[in-house]
Amino acid sequence: PSNRKRLRTILKNAVDESSSESASLMKDTIVRLSCDLTLSKNREQSLSNALNHEQTRRKRSKRVLEELRSEEGSGTLFMSPSKIQRARDIADGREAAKAAQKAQKAEQQLERAHKKATKGS
Repeated sequence: PSNRKRLRTILKNAVDESSSESASLMKDTIVRLSCDLTLSKNREQSLSNALNHEQTRRKRSKRVLEELRSEEGSGTLFMSPSKIQRARDIADGREAAKAAQKAQKAEQQLERAHKKATKGS
């Protein structure tokens, strides 16, 4: 909206009020194209965000059983009590890694906020 008003004032100053109907048509066309461009940019940004979200959502890690199968080969996987415990250990390790990564990100955010606060003061 503010862009549109600014653009209209620029066009009003550039073209005389007493000018023909074609000048007024040109003003309206320029404003419409400006609005279309803004809408297209917003749409592109939202589609790009949606694509990035979908790509990160689809990144999946190897399943625990697939990891165990890859250790022994691609044959049939027989689950013994020791393998069940190993699978649980792998899953627990992954959860711990996720928690550590989350804690590290939170710490980095706190550091950035602290630096920003000290920089502003």
